[in-house]
Amino acid sequence: MARSNIMSEDPSPETATPSNPLKFFKKLFKATRPDNDVDAMLDSLIDKSSSGNHIGHSYSNEKKLIENIIALRDLTAVDVMIPRAEVVAIEIDADLEEVQELISKTQLSRYPVYRETLDNVIGSMHIKDLLIAMMDQKKIILEALCKPLTIVSPGMPVHDLLIQMQETKKHMVLVVDEYGGIDGMITLGDIIEDIVGNIDDEYNQNEMMQPIRNADGSVTVDAKMIVEDFEAQFGQFLTEEEREDHNTLAGVVFTLVGRVPARGEVITHPTGTEFEIIDADLRRINRLKLRNITTTQPTDEATNNA
Repeated sequence: MARSNIMSEDPSPETATPSNPLKFFKKLFKATRPDNDVDAMLDSLIDKSSSGNHIGHSYSNEKKLIENIIALRDLTAVDVMIPRAEVVAIEIDADLEEVQELISKTQLSRYPVYRETLDNVIGSMHIKDLLIAMMDQKKIILEALCKPLTIVSPGMPVHDLLIQMQETKKHMVLVVDEYGGIDGMITLGDIIEDIVGNIDDEYNQNEMMQPIRNADGSVTVDAKMIVEDFEAQFGQFLTEEEREDHNTLAGVVFTLVGRVPARGEVITHPTGTEFEIIDADLRRINRLKLRNITTTQPTDEATNNA
């Protein structure tokens, strides 16, 4: 028989089923905030879901949700944010046609609005407010449609951020560094994706593509490939500083050009390594082809065979 409630009517988190991760998380932390109590409570829930009393994928998924929520304690804002280079924002002086085209291509519901540079953000605009203004046939003044944006530091713990966003009813926040520069943006959906995303991946057949060594010596890779994994296979070509600053190959490219490059563009790293954009959209790079990989250190495989 299907369950009609998202959670058990029992207000105790120990008896709640986390079918809706945000509501489960809210109830859990509303009941108690000390980390040791929360961890013990979640561990108890995991044990209960593993006891064999429940059968089926739904309970396996619930166990995974709890494990992912526990993992949030080790994450900060910088771990879940959309990097600055990937933030889709609207310039305050953009005309209505430009705004409509951007919305049509990206299909997001909220956009930061800025003046001149992203470091000067005015607020966030919801497309619903824009549509209402258009229906009223009023002159569109973007600044009048903006609502204040919350600013958080890169080191803010994700569980604290999630609770703050829920309590303040904010679906979008900006991550700002100590100098006032915009590091990135976080939406409520980004955090929820970190909770439920791994479950989707577990049953997703479209896993990250493995690197392909082409006949001409180039390498085609998924742009999400971890830098460390790539260099282990094909040799180190980045500096120590670059490795500390970038987790994925896409992040390296973003930094080199300061934007999301278009498909077909070729970006050259100072070492001479070329990044050709094989597949990309307005928000992210999906696939890359690397040529002339100039290595400073041998691969793990070459080292082991020596």
